[in-house]
This record gives sequence, C-alpha cells and structure tokens, in this order.
Amino acid sequence: MKTFHHLTSLAQPFRRLRFAALAGVAITLAGTAGAFDPNATVPTVTNAISRFPITVDGRFTPIFSEGGPQAVEWSDITPQAFVITPTGGLFRTSLDDPNAGSFVYTSLDSGVDALYLMYDFTAMQVPLEQFHRGQTLAQVKFGVHLPTNLGGTPDTNTPIVVRFVVGGGIIGAAAAAAPAAIVIIGGTQVNVVFDVDIVGGQTNVPGFVIGLEGAVSFGSSPNSATPHLQAELGVGLRIPVGFGTPGGPFPGNGINPATGLYDPAPKFWGSGFKASPADPDPAASANKVTINPDGSVTVNSGADAGAGFVPFAIIDARKLALDKVKALRAAATDPSVQRRLDEIIRDQQAASYPALYLDQARLAPRGGTRVFDIDEDTLEDLRDLIRRVPATPLALALQKCVDKLIGIDGEFARVAINDAIAAHKDAQKIARALAELARGDADAAANRNESAVDHYAAAWAAVTRSDRHDDNDDSDHGHRN
Repeated sequence: MKTFHHLTSLAQPFRRLRFAALAGVAITLAGTAGAFDPNATVPTVTNAISRFPITVDGRFTPIFSEGGPQAVEWSDITPQAFVITPTGGLFRTSLDDPNAGSFVYTSLDSGVDALYLMYDFTAMQVPLEQFHRGQTLAQVKFGVHLPTNLGGTPDTNTPIVVRFVVGGGIIGAAAAAAPAAIVIIGGTQVNVVFDVDIVGGQTNVPGFVIGLEGAVSFGSSPNSATPHLQAELGVGLRIPVGFGTPGGPFPGNGINPATGLYDPAPKFWGSGFKASPADPDPAASANKVTINPDGSVTVNSGADAGAGFVPFAIIDARKLALDKVKALRAAATDPSVQRRLDEIIRDQQAASYPALYLDQARLAPRGGTRVFDIDEDTLEDLRDLIRRVPATPLALALQKCVDKLIGIDGEFARVAINDAIAAHKDAQKIARALAELARGDADAAANRNESAVDHYAAAWAAVTRSDRHDDNDDSDHGHRN
C-alpha cells in the first residue's frame, strides 16, 4: 500500500486518494487490433512485486530513508516501450530505441492490494496552454469485473475510462455530474473524470467509490529530460479465494471478493496522446495485463474489453472502508491495536445505519450531522493509531481508510450542493456551501482531516438543513461531545 496526496476539487478532495491531473494529453484506446504490432523480437515482460511503495501522484517519486533519497519509484520495474507512427500505427520496441515515444510500467507493490501502471509519454511535450476548455487531454481505458452492487454483470468485463479534461466548471453527461478532482497547472485547470461504462448508468463516478487511483503530471523522467506527460494509475484488486501461491503474498481468503474491482484474468489496457489540440488521438500503448499467483504481473498485447457506465452509490464506498478495517482487525495481533480497531468498526457500523440516509448518495436531514460526527471520531482514532505504528504496512492500510472517509464526506457535501443548484435554492446559501467545501478541500490537502470534515458538514448543512426548525435533537458538529 501507499500514501496518496489529495488535490482540491468541487467533487471532493483528491488527496492520497486517487486521480489527480497535473498535465495532459489524450490517452485513448488503440483503434483496432490491427493497429498494434506486438513486435515478436521484444519479449513479453513479467515484473515481480516492486520493493518500493508506489505513490499515485503521476511522477517517478523519490523513495527517502533517514540518510536521504534511497531510490526512485518504479526503478525495479521493467517497462515496455512503444513507437507511435505518423499514420497512427503502434508497435512495441526495445527500451533503448531512440524512436520510442511512450513507456509503460506495470506492477503490484508490497501492499498487494492494487495493480499500478505508470505511463511515461515522452513524445507528448505540448504545453497545456495550447489546449481548449472542454478538451480531453488524457484518457486511459481498461476493463474490470465490477461488483454487481455497483451495476456490474457477474464474470463480465466492464470498461472504465479515466479522463483528464481542460475545464472551468462541471462537465459530464448528467447535469449533476462533477469532476472527481480539479487542479491548476501553470494557470490551466484540469478536471479528473472517471467513467465506468454501464449503459444507462451515471458518468463521472468518484474513484474512491470503486477503488480507483490516478494522477497526471508534466515534467522530466528517467526516460527523458525534456518535460512531458506522465500518468499513473492504481486499481484495487479483487483476488478470489485460494488464488495465490501457498505462502505467497495474497491472503488465502482472497482480497475483497465481493466488492473489489480488478481480478487476475488478462485484461486490455490502451493509451494514447494528442500531439496538439487539432490532432486525432493516436494510440501510445496497448497491453494485456495478467496478475500471477505469486504476485508478479505479466504484460503483453491484447484486445479491447467493451464499453458502458456505472450507477453511483456513496454508501458502497463506506462498505469498502469498513471491510478494509475488518480485514486489518482479523490480522492484528497487538491487543491494544485490536481494541482500537474494534472501536473504529463499531463507529463505522453505526455510521452505516440505514435511517441516517435518504438514499445511497444522500444523507437524511435529521441524521446527516450524526454521520459527519462519527466520521470525525473515526478519523481521530485512525490518526492516533497511525502515529503508533508509523512506516508500517498497517499504517499505510489505515491511511487508505482515512482517504476513503475523507472522500465520502466531501462527496456527501458535493451531492447536496448539486441538488441545491438543481432545485434553484437560495444563491447565498449555495455560495456559503461552496466556500465551506473549498475550505474542507484545503484542510484535507493539508492533512487536517477532522477540520476538513467539519467544513464538509457545514457545506452540507448550508443547503440541506437551513429550512429546518426541529433539529434540536442533532448536535452541532462543531461542538462535539
């Protein structure tokens, strides 16, 4: 596992959570299988589990020890290199080929809870200022086995598209849709959008709901000193019971078999980039990725997985966080850690009580404040526990739970604001809610988690409870008992 850095967002803070956008291109699927030449002289790559934790921030992140930089993230992983032809063709090549225009790294890290990919698009060197608002700068497409509770079909690949779009406002197929994160790069705003393709479903699903992570940056890399696009992705694993090698890294009872996302079967990943705003989206890589029982990952060429969208349910994200804590509790051996995890589990079970919700994306007016209060308590407990076990796999796993809860509470506020806008509620109340949401994002980015929740709760209350006069039964989240 690893730590992710939140970014500011109308939808929710992007933080260590997943999917920032720091620069752009258009990453897209190879148009047809014929456009990809696997180049048989270049062997298929199999990478063992990385020795270094992978931070999804869109960069080749230095790994520090007490004496200073120890190594660079991805330095023990062998990438695949691709040549992009002027006519839109694509073929895999050797790593030392001077004509290579993109490199793709694929691996698990020591947490073995997610598949990670780093796209190093050395040929994409176009400044962001040349692109226009609403233009998709970057896009990555791949398939997963989406859980049925999120709209998936059993044993069927569901395509996911991660898009990075130049913009200044809400974008998407639905009026209430919003980017999962917003960042400013050299004066250019970039929105991060996650589309899960189930026909009739909602676009722009926040990544934390389905265990996605992603980031994009613009700068130099180990493959080129010239500033260029880099994109990094992480997808939570769905490993079946008994899959792993005995004594290997995967738990015998699997990983999130009911709610996980990415299973071991071979799946296609495609990418590409725009050379300029007026150019088409040529392919930049095409791989089929397979997770092996020993935790290694094999990468070779493959075929497309299909298309569609996903319905959105925030409450499912809470279940993901609770399931993660329960798994950590089952593996804990320290009695004091066990007791604290038991407290967190009880709190989050209380926060899941159905009467506190209007539906899977909205809090009940009378119960919403209680949910924010519980989450603030949980975040405080998680913070204290992380401080007790710093720089351990447990601390990294607990941090992922922190990220999910922050994302959940920010999303409750966003949904309430979008509802208020759609209902043409008081503009001053909406403005106040947006200001509180922005403060929450800023606090989350600075790791002031409990304060962030306070602001998210205030944003939610500004547009949800302002017309109520019978709320004396709910405590003010700013004055918790």
